[in-house]
Order: sequence, then C-alpha cells, then structure tokens
Amino acid sequence: MYTAKNILLPLAAVALFIILVGILTSNLQQTARHFRIRKLTPDKPKVLVRDIPVYVDIAKTPREWSLGLSGRESMNMNEGMLFIFDKKERPRFWMKDMLFPIDIIWIVDGAIIQIEQNVKHPEKDTPLNELEIYQPFVPVEYVLEVNAGFVKKYQIAVRDPVDLTEVKK
Repeated sequence: MYTAKNILLPLAAVALFIILVGILTSNLQQTARHFRIRKLTPDKPKVLVRDIPVYVDIAKTPREWSLGLSGRESMNMNEGMLFIFDKKERPRFWMKDMLFPIDIIWIVDGAIIQIEQNVKHPEKDTPLNELEIYQPFVPVEYVLEVNAGFVKKYQIAVRDPVDLTEVKK
C-alpha cells in the first residue's frame, strides 16, 4: 500500500542525490577552471611589453634560433618566443615550417623599434628560395615572436618599453 511516507522518503533521497551531484559538478568545474587559468600562465620567464606579460621560451643559440617556433601548432595569446643575441645585429627570419601566423617585435635598448604584424605561415610545399625574409632596419638585441593579433589586441607600438629583467643575457 502506498502512503505519503513511502513516497516522500524515496523522493527526498533522489532530491538529496541531485543536490550532491550539483555541488560536486560545480566544484569540479571550478577546479578545471583553475587549471585552465594556470595553464595560461606557465612556469616560464616573462617579459613585459609595456605592462602586458608575455611568457616566453628562449632561443639564444644558433640551433635554437634556426628552429624558432617551427613545427608548433599554436601558442596561448600571452606566450611567445624570445630570441636573444650576444651583440646587436640584424638577424634574418623566415617562416620555414611555421604552422600559424605571428607578429614579430624587434627590440633594442629596452624598447620596440620595429613591428611586423600578421606574418603568414607559408603554404606546405613552398620552396626555401621562395620564403620571405624578415629583417629589422637596424641592429637589435632581442626579437619577440607572438601570436598574430597580439600587437593589434594590445595596441602595441614602436617605442613601447619592454621589460626584460627576467631574461637578461
């Protein structure tokens, strides 16, 4: 025989179960959000372009300069690669084996002196002799490669300061 007690007790148990599942799901979502945020600020050195942090991989040997970002599929918006040179020079860059477009920021004496925006990656089978070469107008100490659109998003401009304290030579 069905009574109010026989019906209400299972309904209360189901309601309690649904509430507990909701609480656990909410906590899991918060934890996942925490890890996603943490992933966006990796444990890498950072440079400040004006006041915008960019977490960088560093290239300071000829082999590292040659490889650059080639072969990578993507980067987070506030990540990049910083090329460090022993002395001021006019390095030549190309997009060999690049899979995504970038902005190139040329730096000397702690300031931006030139910017190349939205440098496209080449078609897969582009011959080496047909790859475009990018080079600063004057000798530089550093080159920062970031995702295409970074310069526009943050309105970065020539003469903006770049704080390289964490990555000095």
